Amino acid sequence: MAPKLIEEGLANNKKYKVAIIPHFKEQNHSFFAQLAKELDGSKLIDLRDEPHHVVEQIAQSELVISSSLHGLIVADSFRVPNLHLVVTNKLLGDGFKFDDYYSAYGLSHEYISFDEINDISKIPEMINNSYRITDEMVSEMQKNMIEAFPFNKDEGE
Repeated sequence: MAPKLIEEGLANNKKYKVAIIPHFKEQNHSFFAQLAKELDGSKLIDLRDEPHHVVEQIAQSELVISSSLHGLIVADSFRVPNLHLVVTNKLLGDGFKFDDYYSAYGLSHEYISFDEINDISKIPEMINNSYRITDEMVSEMQKNMIEAFPFNKDEGE
């Protein structure tokens, strides 16, 4: 539903090749800074920033790599190909929330661990080759959500 929160057409104006979104508990892990340094046109997004700004930055990205489920969900809502990156074991739940999210699309949760990445320059290719959520899947999910909880931006409801 994130596309309903930003200016129409903003997502068509891509500013970043790769958005890098660490979970707030992993914000200071050195691997994220390394990714931002080595991936041309990348943007390191801090989820603790103003939410509307975070959503806009994700929408304006061509690809997303995230250790945060929220980053992946927002990317999917804008149909931005993305990949779940596991960096630490600091996050609670042993990945069940990721399993639950992807099961809503009838998919299994797939991810990559940062220690499996041999060549950072290959990450964009990895994202494009592994992304499985289709436009139709997202449209159907959004339609079902609107039917369950109608939203009218103009009326502020």
